[in-house]
Amino acid sequence: MSSEDYLIRQFRMLATVLARIMGFHENKEHLKALELIEQTLVTWFGIDLDSPEEKLSAYVNHPSHNFEEEKAIAELYYQRAKTLFLLNKNEPAVLSAHTALGLFITIDEQSGHFSIEIQQRIADLKKITSSE
Repeated sequence: MSSEDYLIRQFRMLATVLARIMGFHENKEHLKALELIEQTLVTWFGIDLDSPEEKLSAYVNHPSHNFEEEKAIAELYYQRAKTLFLLNKNEPAVLSAHTALGLFITIDEQSGHFSIEIQQRIADLKKITSSE
């Protein structure tokens, strides 16, 4: 399988996960959304949710092609922060927001590409983290 086919398959799988997360939120099933987000971070990316720093720094120091994996992780952390806020778990929500913000800023600075979506995520996350 070519690397392009792999990326397309990975995008489709991530789109399916994000759609399921949104569906859970629409049905007010925030715990199910959180479970799916965390399961995806652990299973797909091998992230230890209690101490993700080492794994995340490895992604930042050795980025994937076009930062695709880093973008997926940042988006999952963004969704995790939003979900934790909905569950009134503000402290872990802010920590997840900081993680997502750091990843999105790194991607923005290192990728060399301008992305309106990433700029919007950064703005949203700055609001969340500044209202600690």
